Amino acid sequence: MKATVASILSENKQLKKELTELKASVELKDKELCNLKTKLSHTTMSKTQLKTELNSTTTLLHSTKKNLEDHTIDNLEQYMGKNSLEFHGVPERVYETTEEAVLKIAEALYVKFHTN
Repeated sequence: MKATVASILSENKQLKKELTELKASVELKDKELCNLKTKLSHTTMSKTQLKTELNSTTTLLHSTKKNLEDHTIDNLEQYMGKNSLEFHGVPERVYETTEEAVLKIAEALYVKFHTN
């Protein structure tokens, strides 16, 4: 009976040791899980912030692109007329061609004008 009791006590010590190790392991895994949850939460917040920043940047990019297109069109329109003259007050049907009208206006202004 003493041998049986000693055997049971030995098994109890072994079980107690294993239980202590198991508790320590569970506590360690619990801490790791908490750390992972914290990291996941930070990652989720970072993702949300990055998504918001991306949306803001995309909106700004579209706005800037539109402004650039408008500015480019304005510049093109401005420089397309760079070598053009516009005359007002000349009746449309007085001259047969635009060239004839320009020559008459140049003559009236005493501007020497050469045609090829």
